[in-house]
Amino acid sequence: MMFLVHRLWSLVAVALLALAPASFARADVWLFDVLTLRPGAAPYQADAYVGALELIARRHGGIRVASAREMTASPEHPAGHIVGLWRFQDEAALDALLADPWYPALANLHDRTFDPESSRSLDRVRAITNSGSAR
Repeated sequence: MMFLVHRLWSLVAVALLALAPASFARADVWLFDVLTLRPGAAPYQADAYVGALELIARRHGGIRVASAREMTASPEHPAGHIVGLWRFQDEAALDALLADPWYPALANLHDRTFDPESSRSLDRVRAITNSGSAR
């Protein structure tokens, strides 16, 4: 009899947890950025930009989870690409990164290195989301 009571309470607890609102869960913000090198831009400039951005992002809880780079030029793709997947603890952490005084200091390097028409950087992604739902 005691076994059935424990089993019943376990089922009730599981049902309550399954139906509970998810508002208590931590909501990570995931961003995907794609940077396309300008023709003639040196790959070391791209590496310097991404490295500096990663240092600034870490101060605000941002982590570059994954990245890929293609620096070889081919007839189909005349410019190289850097792709990054970023994770922030919440939207406030991403906003803190974009408001960091060192973030605009990277703008000159970004503009000299990456094509603004075909690049999708963190600030452009945040502007596109407008409402802050960058997941």
